[in-house]
Amino acid sequence: MTTQKYTLIIVDEHTPLTTQINDYFRTYFPVQSVLTVSSLNEIGVDSFQNSLVLINANRFIETNEIVSMAQLIKKHSISVIPYFEPDFDDMGTVLDSIELGAVDAVSSCIFSSGPGCSDSERVAFNGFINSLFENQLNFDIDLLRLRLYPFANEDITVQTKKNRSLVVIGSDFGGISTILGLIPQFPASYKNSFCVLMNGNNRLMEALVDRLQVNSSLKVRLVRRAMVIESSTVYVIAANRTPVLDSWDGKNISILVNDALPFEISLKHWIDPFMFSAAEIYGKNTVGILLGGLQEDGILGLEKIKEHKGTTIIQSNKSYPSNMRLKIARKKNCAQKIVYAGDMAKEIMQL
Repeated sequence: MTTQKYTLIIVDEHTPLTTQINDYFRTYFPVQSVLTVSSLNEIGVDSFQNSLVLINANRFIETNEIVSMAQLIKKHSISVIPYFEPDFDDMGTVLDSIELGAVDAVSSCIFSSGPGCSDSERVAFNGFINSLFENQLNFDIDLLRLRLYPFANEDITVQTKKNRSLVVIGSDFGGISTILGLIPQFPASYKNSFCVLMNGNNRLMEALVDRLQVNSSLKVRLVRRAMVIESSTVYVIAANRTPVLDSWDGKNISILVNDALPFEISLKHWIDPFMFSAAEIYGKNTVGILLGGLQEDGILGLEKIKEHKGTTIIQSNKSYPSNMRLKIARKKNCAQKIVYAGDMAKEIMQL
């Protein structure tokens, strides 16, 4: 962890929750000071240096803070993370904030010791915050454009093959913004399917699927139970359900999930087993993609896909500077392609 000191700015009224956030950050991160304000407009320009902004998502409903947030991100390249309380019911607004430049969103249960978030989620969150402090994610106007103006890239001719491929994407914190800009770029003529593995709040994932269904030419489904994979379909999967692929009947390929697994339980390496099963079933027609991250999960999966002559891709550090996965993948020589997030869709379609 870096020894440099940072400022945490909380945009909310003074409440027990802001006290919890204050205590949490002072416990786990090199925070020199915590500034709590009721509006983004109260923050001085000098405060943005070496700072992270957390804003209560309720502010987006009650005020025009979401507009101020977007302007500040573009002007000062600051990192903003909205947080929402368990009873917050407008996840669409949270996704709006991510589309406008927030790096991700988080449930306030992260900051308490109560139920609702697993220890592995807190570990992932802490790693993500440390990466922001060490090398803040740069604002990327190209990725913003992809999120705000999603379109299907119809000018790319997609070859239809008898043996279709499966594209497996592993995502951590910060991955929602990439997915929002990536999936809508695929035209209806793209016959392969996607399995997007994410580890996070269920309601936020539901909102993500709803948004993708509106903006995408492909079908988009949230996996809640066993599903047979169909062509031209995107499957968003909660990774803490320990998903795997299976072809037990010799005809159909299904996604299996553990519905009985308590939400608080989650595997440390949740991408790897799914990629193992994909490589075994799809072989050379498997495409494994890892978005930027700070953990090793997915690295073993890429190695397995490469062993089966599939294609392996990892996000470059252009839009994710503290990309530990990229460093590990280079060391292991398991990523055949290193691709900028803005070019990911075109790269996949041209395989």
